[in-house]
Amino acid sequence: MKESNRQKKMGKLILKEMSEILQRDFLVINGSMLTIHQVRVTGDLGIARLYISVFPDARGREAIDFLSENKGKLRRLVAQRIRQQVRHIPELQFYLDDTLMEVDKMDQLLSSLLHEGEGTDDDQVTGDPMSSDPLPSDSPAINPKSSGPANS
Repeated sequence: MKESNRQKKMGKLILKEMSEILQRDFLVINGSMLTIHQVRVTGDLGIARLYISVFPDARGREAIDFLSENKGKLRRLVAQRIRQQVRHIPELQFYLDDTLMEVDKMDQLLSSLLHEGEGTDDDQVTGDPMSSDPLPSDSPAINPKSSGPANS
């Protein structure tokens, strides 16, 4: 379902304020750096889902657990900043944004497939592709003696 303008505005506002809070107070949590990539707000504006990437990746679960344990404090900090702009402060839910990890996995998979294919068939890849004849000369598609399908 498409997000309404109110959802988008609330998401942007929470993203901005939470980014500043994390930068000022919680930039490094247990030796991890956090970045908020996206905030999605439910239709009733009651829940804000924050998608966070963590560096190094191995500490992602720890950082999300820490934020979840402190979500009440974080919600109060957000409320102090935006209480003049909104009536209700949504509940904060934190999720690990593993998009970058998935991109890295796909990149490694494609690299390994590329390296596997390099040593197999040299005739397929070598030479100028424009100079090779794509069809054999006895092919009916380029043989001038052939006048089309045989009439039976």
